Amino acid sequence: MSLSSLTCRWVPGTLDRVFVSSPFGSGEASLRDVRRVLGPVASHDLYLSGRHHLCGDADHIWYALVCLGCPVAPGGLAPVAAVHTPAPPSPVPTTPARPGTPRPAGGPL
Repeated sequence: MSLSSLTCRWVPGTLDRVFVSSPFGSGEASLRDVRRVLGPVASHDLYLSGRHHLCGDADHIWYALVCLGCPVAPGGLAPVAAVHTPAPPSPVPTTPARPGTPRPAGGPL
């Protein structure tokens, strides 16, 4: 377990955009997303002091960046959350029916 940090501060000239940075990457996020991912303490710190600093496990910091939609550096941690997420079902290929051929029951119209 390695420790890392994440820092949030206001984007100058905005009331709802937050600049998020960590050793894994940085980017902008909406205040709503910061509050959803990091909790109400983050928005309180931003309103009162203009910044929020979070120290924690590197995996948690990386996951918070991903949830905030910030780009993560390619040299960062392996996508742990994506490994355990089931793959979406592959789309069923649809081929156009030739005129005059009956359609299967329950198929696309």
